[in-house]
Order: sequence, then structure tokens, then C-alpha cells
Amino acid sequence: QEETDEGLRQLAAMAGVLEARLKGEDARRALIELVGDKIEAQKGIDEFGYFTGWSEPHHLIALFPELPSGEVEDVAPFVHDIRDALDRVRSELDLDAEDVTVRVTGLPVFATDELALVRQGIIESGIVTGLAIFLLQLFAFRSVRVALFVQLPLVFGIVTTVGFVGLTYGRLTIITSSFIAILLGLGIDFSIHLVTRANEIRRERECSASEGIVESMRLAGPGVAAGALTTVIAFLTTTTTEFTAFAELGLITAFGLVAMMVAAFTILPALMGMGWGGAKYREAKIPGLHLLTRVVSRAPRVIVALGVIGAIVGALLFPTVRFNARYFDFLPRNSDAAIALDSLERDGAMSPTFACLSAETFDEARARVEALREQPTVADVQSVTDILPPLDEPRLRSLRAGMQKLGRAPDFAKLRERERSAAALAGAIDKVVSMLDEVQFELKTNDRPFA
Repeated sequence: QEETDEGLRQLAAMAGVLEARLKGEDARRALIELVGDKIEAQKGIDEFGYFTGWSEPHHLIALFPELPSGEVEDVAPFVHDIRDALDRVRSELDLDAEDVTVRVTGLPVFATDELALVRQGIIESGIVTGLAIFLLQLFAFRSVRVALFVQLPLVFGIVTTVGFVGLTYGRLTIITSSFIAILLGLGIDFSIHLVTRANEIRRERECSASEGIVESMRLAGPGVAAGALTTVIAFLTTTTTEFTAFAELGLITAFGLVAMMVAAFTILPALMGMGWGGAKYREAKIPGLHLLTRVVSRAPRVIVALGVIGAIVGALLFPTVRFNARYFDFLPRNSDAAIALDSLERDGAMSPTFACLSAETFDEARARVEALREQPTVADVQSVTDILPPLDEPRLRSLRAGMQKLGRAPDFAKLRERERSAAALAGAIDKVVSMLDEVQFELKTNDRPFA
């Protein structure tokens, strides 16, 4: 009698869970009532039915929002709303004082942070690179006017390239956003070569700025153009790759280099002819450079030998270089999204890095599960075979004996023909709930307890 009552109680609790789920209500309370104290032993679930980490002390809240698309413009507002809500809760409950940390992670969060970092990185890298170039030219030429003058083609090239990006792509990625620093570092060479050569000619011949720049274009121009076009071709070869970001970066950089070269060959001479280059045409000097040339001239064989040794060492170390294809590693490791993701990956409870495998039979699935669990790179394996023990001979005998007590064997062919859909399942559950209501009514009528 007690076993029957307990079985009916659990069946009623199960029906309550299903009914609450069908009505869109919170089924956790009914679920806790169903499993009782057994829920404490469940891996990844606390005593209240909330998801927890397997090996780290944290709770997990999984959100599956319905977004118009995966574009950052549609994702970012949702991420910002979540963070605003967290800030309000953190302030109202004083979570910092309670030593409670809340972090948000996931692909939408990474995409949103990537866009913010791209915008911030463009400004910061451009300012830092431009300032470093200016200070170096100021140190070499010892003239503020010349240090600013040689950067004018850079300004023209950057502005023109930004317009090209807007017309061609309309956006930048975390990879293509680096084009400004690349162009500043490569494009400054054009101005330096032409201005240095022009100043050298003016010192030797005591000619005007116009004559000096014209002669500089004739003598140094071909070499500058050859070097620039060689670099342009090298970047254009990246357009042959199937990785879109690299192809875009190559095309953007190639366009920017051409724009800077044109500016160096046209705008720079025009301004220099108008006197913008300044009356002081000092020689560019880098302290210690003459010592290096003296060492090279005195020991050329040693220099060549060192170069060969360095090349051999580099070739030997090249196979040890590995490519990191993890998109999540592109963002700072100290960001909340990256810290939370690392915690999830180490814990394994709800890791975003997973693979789904299928098998034709249960035996094949069990064998694959065992093989995967032996792999050192696999943190955890979850399989339905863990709750379905293999049907060995003792279990088969027990199953056959139970079927005989039912009086008939199941018609598996008929079961396979049944409709499998959410609507069909909901209808079947409604019938079970109705039947249990009738059982409950009969038990109460006969003064039998029924939970």
C-alpha cells in the first residue's frame, strides 16, 4: 500500500511539472517536490534547482534572446540593457560588499565589445603612432616645422583611405582597423626620402627649395616609387586568401600606400616649392648610426655569418609557431567577457566550446564515449547512454519477465508509426493530467490520502 501511494504521489508531481510547463508557469517548485532531496546530488544543480558550476563556485543564467539578426547593431542594445540591469542590481543589493561578482559573456557580448574596441583602438593607435613618428622626426631633423611637414602626406593618405573604406565596405573589423598604424609606419618613408634628398641637394648646391625638390624627385623618386609599389603588390596578394578580413586589410593598405605616394610626389613638392619646407635644411642625424656602418665595413664576413646563423635559427624555430584560431582570444584577457568565458571553459558545466556527435547504435555510442573520455583534451562527455545501461543478459531476462506480467509484448512497429511532435506530446500529457485528476478524485472520495 505504501509503495502504491508513493508511486501515485510521484506520478502526480510529475504531472504537475508537465502541466506547469505547458501553461508557461515556473515549474521549478514542482520539480523540486518531485525529486526531493535527490536534487542535491545532481551535478550542476543546487538545492533550489538553479544551474551551478561543476568545479567552480558560481551560478549560471543562460539567456536565449530572440534577436532580429546577428549584426552588432541588433545585438549591442540587448547587451547594453543586460549590463545596465546588472549595474542597477549591483548598486541596489551592494553586491561588491557581499563579495559577489556578476559577469556577462557569450558571442553577442564579444561582438559588442569588439566594435567598441575597434572604435577606441583606431583613435588610440593613430594618436600614439603619429606622436611617435613626430618625436622621431623631431629628434632626427631637430626642427618642429620639418617634423610636421613630412607628415602632411600621411594626413592626406589616411583621410582618403577612410573615405575609401566607407565607400567600399562601410565598416571596419578588429583586423582591418589596424590599417592606420600600418599606413603611418610605411607611408612616412616616402616623405623622409624625398625631403632628406632635397635638403642634401640644397646644402650642396645652395639652390632654391623648388630646384631642390625637383632634383630630389629625379634622383630619389624612382627608388621611392619602386619600393612603394613593391609593398603595394605584397599587400594586394592578401586579396587571394579566402579569409575576408585579411583580404580587406590588404586592399585597404594598398590603396592607402598609393594615396600617400601620390601625395608625396605631388602635394609635398608643391608645398615645398611654396616655402612650407622651411629655410633650414639640416641633415637628418641618428646618433650611433656611423658606428654601425663602421663595424659593418670592418667585419663584413662576421656580419654575413651572423645573418646566416640568425636565419637558420629562425627556420628551425618556425615549426614551433602555432596558429591561434580562437576568435575569443582576440579581445583583452582582463575583460569581464573573457574572464567569464575562461571560467566556463575550465568548469565544463555549460562550456560554449563543445561538439555534438552521433552514432548508429547504442553500443557504438558507448564505445565512442569511452574513447573520448580517455582523451586529455576533452574535459567532459555527456551521453544519453549514461542513463541507459547496456542490456546484458540478466537485464534482458528481467525485462522479458516484466513484459510477460503485462500479458502482452509492446508493438514496436505501431510505436514507430506514432506522431512525434510537440503538439502530440502536449495532447498526451493533457490526457495523463486528466486521468490523474480522476484518480485523485476517486482516492479522496474513499478517504485515501493523495498528494
